[in-house]
Parts: sequence; C-alpha cells; structure tokens
Amino acid sequence: MAQIDFGTVWDRTSDYFAEHRGRVLTVAVLTMLLPDLAQRALRGLTVAAEGGATGIGVAVVQLVLAGVIMWGQLVLMAGAVDPARSLPQAQARATAALPAMLGWVLALIGLLLLAVTPVIALLLYAGVDLNTLAQGGPVASVSLGRAMRGYGWPLLIYSVFWLALGLWLAARLAMLSAVVLEERAGWQVPARSFALSRGIVLGLIGVLLLYAVVTFIASLAVTTVLGAVFAIVLPGGGAFSPSAVLTALASSAVSTVFSVLAVLYTAKLYNAVTARSTLTLGA
Repeated sequence: MAQIDFGTVWDRTSDYFAEHRGRVLTVAVLTMLLPDLAQRALRGLTVAAEGGATGIGVAVVQLVLAGVIMWGQLVLMAGAVDPARSLPQAQARATAALPAMLGWVLALIGLLLLAVTPVIALLLYAGVDLNTLAQGGPVASVSLGRAMRGYGWPLLIYSVFWLALGLWLAARLAMLSAVVLEERAGWQVPARSFALSRGIVLGLIGVLLLYAVVTFIASLAVTTVLGAVFAIVLPGGGAFSPSAVLTALASSAVSTVFSVLAVLYTAKLYNAVTARSTLTLGA
C-alpha cells in the first residue's frame, strides 16, 4: 500500500482554497465565524442569567449555533472532497450527514466524560472543592496542592496514559467526519476510519500535534498581544466594551481560519487515502 505524503496533501489543500476562495470564505463567514461570534456574546448572558429559564434558553441557542457550525464544516468538506459539486449539492449532502455526525460527536463526548470521571472522583476523594477549582486563581492552586498530596503520581500516570491514548484515537478517527459525509457506513464508521488510517498513524499524530501547537500560539498571540493593544487604544471595561469586542472578533477569526484549514485538509487527506486504498466495507 502506497504511503501518504502529507506535504502533497497540504499542497492540494492550498490549491483547492486558491481555486475556490470565494465559496470557502462565504460559507466560513456565514456558518462558522458569525455563529462563533454569537456564541461568545451569549456566554456573558449565560453567566448573567445564573441558571433558570433564561440560562436554559441561552444554552439551547448555544447548541443550535454549534450545530450550524458543524453543518458549515460539512458543507466545506463536501465541496473539497468533490470540487465538481455545486454549493447546493454540498449543502444537501451536509444536511443529510448532519444527524449522524451529531450522534457520533455526542458519543465521543460521552467517552471523554467517562475518561475524566476517575480524575474527578480522585479530586473529590482528596477533598478538592471543584467550585473553587473551576474559578481558578491562587486559592484554587493552594487548595489543589494541599489536597493532592499523596495522589500526584496516580493522577499523573492516569493523565499521561489517556493523553497518549487520546492522541492515538484522534489519529485513528481523523477521517471520521469524511466517512460520515461520503459513505453510508452506519455503525461501521469508526471501523472504516480505523481502516483508512492504517499505516499513517504516526504521521497523523505529528500533523495533529503541529496543528495544535500552531493553533495555540496563534490564539494566544491574538488574545494577549492584540487584546493588550486594543485595551490600551480603546480603554473601557465590560464584556461588550470596544476592546473586548475587537479582541473577540480577532480571536474568532483566527479560530475560524484554523477550523477551515483543518476541514479542507481532512477532505484532501480522505481523497488521498481512498485513492491509495482498495478497502471496502465487509470485504
């Protein structure tokens, strides 16, 4: 089986974006950037609501916006996998795949919650106040440090184990969204993604780590450097002050750019893997 050249996949991603820039940017702005900005604005309202009907309503809107973002990503992926598809065709395919994609995302979130349950149980057993810990700051650090005496090694070992396993699973499931979108694999979606990633796991882990590092640095630069500049030029407090709004806009733009790159790259990686493979479900 031929090996995958990840550099070539990136070149194809860049070429596709260059040829379809207008379509990609339109979809990204309308279905990813604007909903993300709306989510950021609603977070302040969620805190202010402090639960109750208003808080629940805001949470529901947040979930709907997350669904819109996911749908937009699927639209972009459908177009990148097959550039011959028109925008309406890509939208129709994304709409058809959205329920299944939501189901798999919820399943993965459930597995993640199960994975962190022992950590939460250990923290509670050690006497850590989770509310104080969630607020952060020096008090939380002192509370965590005192309570975790004697439990540091078990927590470290468990965390390292799940970090390694999480990276491996992320690589094996890297093409799950493309499989959901392009193939009617049903419950065999994870198996199909595992099959497609066979032989390129280490390369995928490297790509994921590089993506995480670059995204983190870019996001940190926006929130700290630009945030500080905006705060100096446009003084004023509050979640909706000019400096806060501009910082949120810049942060959302960076997040959207990297999300678009990830979606397009995944689509071209799926094309490359399926082109080199003769794997078929049930074979």
